[in-house]
Amino acid sequence: MDAIEERGSKSEVYLWSDDNLSTDLLLRKDSRTLLERIQAYGRGYGKACCVKGFDAESFAFNTAAEGSGFEEQLLILRGYSESGLDLHIYVTLTAPPRAGDREAMKRFIDRLVNIRDDLPGRAVPLLVSEFATMTARMNPMRAEALGHQWRLLDMWCESLHALGLAERG
Repeated sequence: MDAIEERGSKSEVYLWSDDNLSTDLLLRKDSRTLLERIQAYGRGYGKACCVKGFDAESFAFNTAAEGSGFEEQLLILRGYSESGLDLHIYVTLTAPPRAGDREAMKRFIDRLVNIRDDLPGRAVPLLVSEFATMTARMNPMRAEALGHQWRLLDMWCESLHALGLAERG
């Protein structure tokens, strides 16, 4: 930020950082100075946040961590929203098929709206495909989840449409 401002390029450069929502370090009191510096930079800075899954079960599937991490990442996202940062999110929609997927997707989008009205419109579902380092972890359930992400994407789009947040394509 300092270098961009020193060059007089602030109005020409959009600066962003990626955040995996695994720590609230930036939101802690001892990091207040850094957060205030970022806020002072203004609309030329944004944060791209990775939301892993759409509920606790899909979070656990995607991360191999406890499902409670899903709630933690939404709390961090809420903290960023309340700080006024320019937020964008990308969402991992991979999970094995379940009977309640459609309702879980609706609840997830409702939760995003409750964090910030325009957050679903600032979200991009992330396409996950098989790549070199994941090949060793592939099994029938993970392969099924990769295929199921397309149905989950349809559910995502249907939920956005039902809320008037997207046009039917």
